Amino acid sequence: DLSGKRTMIRIPAKIAKFKKARTTFISKEADSYVKKRLNEIEDNDLVFGTSEILHNCESNEVTQFQKLTDKIFPKLEKYGSGHRKITLHSFRAYCITKAVRTVGDSFACILAGQKGYLSMYKRFTEEEKLQDYLKLEPEFFIYENFGISDQTKDKKIDDLETRLGHIENM
Repeated sequence: DLSGKRTMIRIPAKIAKFKKARTTFISKEADSYVKKRLNEIEDNDLVFGTSEILHNCESNEVTQFQKLTDKIFPKLEKYGSGHRKITLHSFRAYCITKAVRTVGDSFACILAGQKGYLSMYKRFTEEEKLQDYLKLEPEFFIYENFGISDQTKDKKIDDLETRLGHIENM
């Protein structure tokens, strides 16, 4: 849905976690990339995948992510178990943690497609979800600052440099 303040994605129940439909948002930073992709495809084409078979999509996503991280961080250390330190799961964990700290665990669960504690009692309108997402969105920016103050920008850069230092030292 391109009509609101942010592009909203409605994930149908048949492909959603726990077979429960949900909505999520595209950041202002990523919006132009998604809109470009939408202009390149037909109405019923997949936006983020190339296969209707869910398992193939997941495997391809993990493989492509691993190739990308190997290219960006060729000397990235692994845990003693041999597992990578930067994975799709670690990005998901980062996003959920930022959501919990910024707007609370109820919205974090909704955004991540998790059930959460007593989720049947936590109901959000589309507008409430959008307002919480807008509070959280600056935490997800990679390249752009979209009106973030220089002080916040400097703090984010310091945080990223600290995290990178920790990863390199592991």
